[in-house]
Amino acid sequence: MAQITRIVNVKRQDEHNAGDAVCSPLDYFAFPVPVTKCDIYLSLGLAPDDETLIILGGGGLFHFRGFVEHVLASWKHVVLWGMGFNAHGQESDEPPRLFGHLAGLRDKTSKHWVPCPSCISALLDNQPPPEHDTVYYAHQSHDLPRLRGSPYLTNRVAFDEAIRFLSSGKTVVTNSYHGAYWASLMGRKVIVRNPWSSKFNYAFFGERTLAQCRSANLDFYRLVMERYFSPRPTEG
Repeated sequence: MAQITRIVNVKRQDEHNAGDAVCSPLDYFAFPVPVTKCDIYLSLGLAPDDETLIILGGGGLFHFRGFVEHVLASWKHVVLWGMGFNAHGQESDEPPRLFGHLAGLRDKTSKHWVPCPSCISALLDNQPPPEHDTVYYAHQSHDLPRLRGSPYLTNRVAFDEAIRFLSSGKTVVTNSYHGAYWASLMGRKVIVRNPWSSKFNYAFFGERTLAQCRSANLDFYRLVMERYFSPRPTEG
């Protein structure tokens, strides 16, 4: 068993993007060593060593393909968790060489499917009945056509506000990956309009239940613990 003394979680650490803010597995699972989150733009100075476990994810980190390939090739201990494709302006994509690293990807073509770990959040449980027929939830950087006067919000909000808004509609029209993901997990009808990235074509929106997503993450957590720490995981 590898002697891991710390975990560094590399992802987009953007507190002004609801999905990026809550997609780290470190927010939902406990580990027996010190853990640190590092924004992918600030991680280039990390020097490979044999005692650090790099966890990539979640989010669409294959958008940073060169960086991901470098990490996979140069670090000894890497886990890909709940991350996936994100080629802007493209409909298809394919994963890089994994070099034997443990990979649980959110994309439906993945050999080991593990969705975004934000599904673990209790905020997704026991939602009240919808208040509106249709709501519109937009990615802050991409236009989303909508009917005048319809309820509208962008993903530049806190997670709890996003969940309250998404749950308020029977139907959610969105161009946000996490907006579609969370709405579908709450049983809302999801319409993805104007998809702008390959990630939308590899998603299981409406095809997997909240229980299935949580189970996939817990099973993957057990795999990580068994490989690097102990066969007796403790859920955080």
